[in-house]
Parts: sequence; C-alpha cells; structure tokens
Amino acid sequence: MSATITGNAPAIAITGGPLTFTATNVGATSAEQLLTVSNTGNAPLNISAIATSNSDFITSAGTTCAVGTPVAAGANCRIGVSFRPTAGGARTGNVSVTHNAPGSPSTVNLSGTGTGPGVSYSSNPLSFGSVAVGQSSANTTLTITNSGNAPLTITQINISNPVFSQVATTCTGAPVAAAGTCTVTLRFTPAATGAATGNLTLTSNMVTAPAAVVLNGTGNTPPPALTSDAPNNAVDLGSVVNGSRVTRTVTLTAGTSNVQITSIAVSGPFTIESTGSCTRGAAFTLNAGTNCTVVIGFSAATNGSNTGTLTVTANPTSNNVSVSLAASVTAPAPPPSGGGGGGGCSVSGRDGPADPTLLVLAALSLGLLLARRRRVQTAAERA
Repeated sequence: MSATITGNAPAIAITGGPLTFTATNVGATSAEQLLTVSNTGNAPLNISAIATSNSDFITSAGTTCAVGTPVAAGANCRIGVSFRPTAGGARTGNVSVTHNAPGSPSTVNLSGTGTGPGVSYSSNPLSFGSVAVGQSSANTTLTITNSGNAPLTITQINISNPVFSQVATTCTGAPVAAAGTCTVTLRFTPAATGAATGNLTLTSNMVTAPAAVVLNGTGNTPPPALTSDAPNNAVDLGSVVNGSRVTRTVTLTAGTSNVQITSIAVSGPFTIESTGSCTRGAAFTLNAGTNCTVVIGFSAATNGSNTGTLTVTANPTSNNVSVSLAASVTAPAPPPSGGGGGGGCSVSGRDGPADPTLLVLAALSLGLLLARRRRVQTAAERA
C-alpha cells in the first residue's frame, strides 16, 4: 500500500502484505512475518497507533516502528506479526497503522488456520465473594469449551490454593469434542480473614498449556454460632431481701447453623429452674435460627454480694457461652416500734399513732391535778 503526494509532507508505503500464516495449533504461536513501513514523502512520518483487529494476531518482537518515534523522509521501519489462534478453523483480521500521512489509517489483511483442540472459559477470573471463615461458599460452576477443531483431552485439573476445592467435574472422563463443553464445580472455604487467591490450570493434550483461571474470594469473621440475650453476657439480679427468692430468664439463640448443646450448668448460690425450655436433661441440638430459655433461680440466704456463672457447653467448644451472674442480699427492714414505751401506758391502747381526743383529755386531767396540788400546798402554808 502506498500514497503519493506533492509538497512538503510525509507519505506512507507498507510492503510485505497481505500476510497468510501456516496452520498453527490452537494456543501455539507461529513464526513471525514482517511488514515494512516506508516514508516516501519529504517530511517526518509520525505513527500514533499500531493495532490488530483480532486477538489471534499479535505484533511481535521484530517490530521496530514505534509510536511517538518519527520515521524520517526516505527511511523505513518494520512491524512483526505472529499468529496465535485461540480457536480452530480459519481466522482473519488486519493490522492497522494510524499516522499523519494522507490515507490514515493504513491496513494490511491477515489470515491463518487454527488446528487442534483449544480452551475457553465461561468466566475468568472466577469470584466466590465473601464467606465466613470455616464455612463453605455455594458451589460455583466453571464451563470449559473446546474452541479448537480437534478433541480436547484433559487429564488433570490443578488448583494452587487449598481453600479452593473441586467438588465435581465432567472434564476428565472422556475427550471433549470440538465446540463441546464440560464443567468443573468449585467451592471456597476460607481458612483466615481477608482476600484469598489461587489459580486453576489444566493438564491437557494442547501443544501450549491453556491460560490459568484466577480464583478469588474473601474470608470474613463468622457470626457467633450461639448467643445469649444477656447484655455483655452478664445478668445482675439486683438487690434481693434475705429470705426471698427471685428468678431471671436468659434466652439462647442459634445463628446460621445448628448448635449441639451438651450441658448447661451454674456456679455459686444460683440454680437452674426446670421451667426453662433449654433444660432437657441431656445433650440436644438447637436448630439454626431458633432459641430456647434458661431460667436462673436465686434464694437469698446470706447478706452481701453473690456471684456465679452460667456455662453453656457446646460441640465444638468454640460455640460455648458463658454468662456472669450477680445478686446482692440485704437484711429485711425492722418492724415499727410501739407507741407507749418505757413501761407506761399507751394513750392509744395499741401500737400505732395516739388518738388525738385521748391526748386532749389526758392534758386536761394533768392540768386539773396540778391545780389541785397547788391549792393544797397554799392552804398548808397559811396554817
């Protein structure tokens, strides 16, 4: 391809094309072929882009033409092109050169034939999302397609990180015909919090090993399997009068998985009442999303502070729940004192407040008695 112009301007001529490549195995790379780009004008030729229209064709090591590097008038550079088929059968495309000469962009046609088996994936990378540590993700299926024109034989599926595991596959039992598919079912079970990555690779009859599938997922902190409704796992029964008895209910709830509870016990001066639904006398399973109750009893016998612990033992023990218990015992209030006191009589005749009428009569009687005593004393003094 060439363009002829007059005046002070660049002109481009590309020789060596079109390019036809020999049959090449899918995934393999052919020998390189060269195109020569010449500046037949009288001003610098500036190349701004070199690209292929089909990923089966790639610019390769023999390329000396460079974006941003002018080709002087009368000079030339080369573009190397190789064929790396991603699928079997006839493959076509072109290489284009964008430049500052008339007729931009300039293109050269490319063709070749892919032979043998090939591989393409339904998803790459394959993401499993966020999963609680120690738990497994939902199964995820990767579909592998034989993009070549000959049977694909996969002898082994390799996974680089053990947190990603193969659950099942249909890929290794028999060859996959051209354009046929098979599947690999995978699962993610994180062992620690944070991002995890790995690669899935295939051992097959392809001349060049197919690309790896990138696997990724994130481990997060799992929610507690068993929880209590006690704030901060603490129950304070408050102040209890000596000689009385109180109870308090604690509710246990299973999270997203079933929890096997092997025993429930308390320490200190506390008891477990038979009325709680968790009190079953033997190990039992609390199903995911359900709850049961433990009723704590306390009989106040000794004044002062009392502490103890409610311990719920589960299998595994990492699901155990411990709730601290506290109660304060106080002495009963003293009975009210009598109204008379001092061995005298009570104007009310009983315990409790005095009758106001009786108080008035008593005061009058006392006044008359004192007046009479003064009259007697005065008469004695006169005699």
